[in-house]
Amino acid sequence: MVVFFTSSDCGACHHLRAIFIQYLQEYNDLQVFEVDAAISSALTHEFDIFHLPSLFLYHDGRYHCEFHCEALPIKIHQALHKALLITPEEEP
Repeated sequence: MVVFFTSSDCGACHHLRAIFIQYLQEYNDLQVFEVDAAISSALTHEFDIFHLPSLFLYHDGRYHCEFHCEALPIKIHQALHKALLITPEEEP
């Protein structure tokens, strides 16, 4: 699962959302939960979000990492599988 911090006025967030939609059509093995930083300010503060978009990867209920990759479906797929090899960490 990816927690995707976004905002309605963030151009990069709109672009990444479109890429995730494309990704999910090709690789439907991922849940993406979108959090609007303007609406959920307490959660945004809890995660220490300073820039948008911000992505956090969870698997089997455990936090793995803040997630970064090139905004292409195949790159997301490759980066997700690589990140899942990392030992889960303590949540931010």
